[in-house]
Amino acid sequence: MKKTLLFLNIILACTVTFFASCSKDDDIVAPPTQPEEPATPPPTTYTVMLYGCGGGNLDTELDYNLEQIVGYGKTSRVNFTGLVKYSMPYQSKKDCEGTRLLNLTEDGLKNEKKYEASYRLDNPEHLANFIKKSKEKMPADKYILIFWNHGCEFGPSDKLVQSNYPEVSNQSRSVCFDDNTGNELSTYEIEKGIKDSGTKLDLIYFDVSMMGMVEPFYQLKDCTKYMMASSHNSYGGNYTQLLNNLQEKDSLVDAIKDYVPAVIKEWQNKEWYTGDLACYDMQYMDEFAQHAKTATDEVVRLKKEKTEIPEGFDEWDERQQMNDDWFSHTQFGEQYNGIIYPFDTNSYSVDLCSLLTKLAGFYHDGKLSSAATLVRSTLEKMTVVSASSGLPQWLDRVSLGVTWPTPEFIDLLSDEYKQILRNSAFNQATGWDKILLDTKNPTMSWIKSAYYSRYYFFYEGELSAYKYAWDVTVSVDESKVYEENREAVRQIVSALDQIAAGAMAQNTYPLRHSRALAADLYFVIDYQYKQELMSLGVKKINVHVQLKDGESIDPDDKDAVKHPTTVDQEFEFEGANFL
Repeated sequence: MKKTLLFLNIILACTVTFFASCSKDDDIVAPPTQPEEPATPPPTTYTVMLYGCGGGNLDTELDYNLEQIVGYGKTSRVNFTGLVKYSMPYQSKKDCEGTRLLNLTEDGLKNEKKYEASYRLDNPEHLANFIKKSKEKMPADKYILIFWNHGCEFGPSDKLVQSNYPEVSNQSRSVCFDDNTGNELSTYEIEKGIKDSGTKLDLIYFDVSMMGMVEPFYQLKDCTKYMMASSHNSYGGNYTQLLNNLQEKDSLVDAIKDYVPAVIKEWQNKEWYTGDLACYDMQYMDEFAQHAKTATDEVVRLKKEKTEIPEGFDEWDERQQMNDDWFSHTQFGEQYNGIIYPFDTNSYSVDLCSLLTKLAGFYHDGKLSSAATLVRSTLEKMTVVSASSGLPQWLDRVSLGVTWPTPEFIDLLSDEYKQILRNSAFNQATGWDKILLDTKNPTMSWIKSAYYSRYYFFYEGELSAYKYAWDVTVSVDESKVYEENREAVRQIVSALDQIAAGAMAQNTYPLRHSRALAADLYFVIDYQYKQELMSLGVKKINVHVQLKDGESIDPDDKDAVKHPTTVDQEFEFEGANFL
């Protein structure tokens, strides 16, 4: 047995020696290895940050959206946090006081921290801290920031960043109206807050009205990869749909492409709905601005050339007169034979592509037409998804809005407006303000609203500098109200009287403002109390305006006789339940 083993060992050894002597190292073929299967990347995670306020009349809508979030619940891929505040009327209710930091947990929305109601949402530092702390507590692959509440087109409300932010101020802003402090958040403050947070967001979602404008988009282009907003009034997002899409879809783009048309379909159920929602890729914004600058330069050139009176002409011919009035001509929509599409009847935001295209036709200029086409084609390239409903038949789709205020407004607020416009990154890139500020406007006088900084009343001619004091009160015909509702109605009337008295004690108004004072207070009624009054059966409400007893008339006020010292104006609510 041992010999046999010895013999076999000798043969084996010789065999190994033979093959070793007949081979080279580089001829040895390694046994094939199975390629490693690529590891499946983990699913994308998101942190959604909601920043906003009930703002005076949206508290129920805020509750609705928060309930949608709770109803969907916490998932494996989507984190949610919000810094929210209810309006003044809701601050007295349970679980609505102050400014609340909410985090979505397995057990619903948890109050992580409560600040005072005076906590300034328009303070860029507060926005920056919210983003930073959200990232620390809820790290994710992608970050989405939602601005919630009221919105307003870019304009005089977009104040520049302040040096300090006291608890209460009366500065009007652009989004996130907060009636607890009298402030809103401007585009410039949003930019500073995001940049100071050190975070480049993946999506900024303006769930507010009228922020689909080129000015805020260009201002914030370096703060985010994508931006989503409405150019019209917004009816609010569907947060269940949003969270579900983020959870189920493979990418953020896929989630948004499905979300936008779904929201528009939901909005179509609103009576008389006209609106849009779109998401844009910010990497194309610089290209967009380049073509917009070419178009702007052409309009400035044409405006100058077409309105100059040639030598030898003593009077304007018909075309020159029309061109001299071109700016005013554009302030009305197509139904009024104008040349642009406005996003709201009281708005200074108009459709940019529509404006440039029709100005090119107005001047019959090929260079402007070419620039307008390139602006539109670039916009189409940067559009991730867009949906709309209720547009006029002549307009196939809307583009981004652009500032296009009335001549009176520009003329009256030139100093303030120049500062705001010329600090805009879009204006610095394109010179758009050169169009707006190069106008010949009639002499106008203006008075700010007693209650809202964004509203103004305009008058032809000069106003008397004489100070007049007024009494403004509200009344309701209680015989038309059910007995059980009368006390609640009286409380609202009393609150409105106090609001009016406070405003009148702080401000004085000329005689020609007497009629406007009634409409001014009705803004407050319509904004804050209309729905509640209607639910109580109030069909009509009367506003009484009267010059205070003992007030004398300025003898130099030549227009005083044209304007009453006592005004009674009745406002009727449509759709109210009444006896």
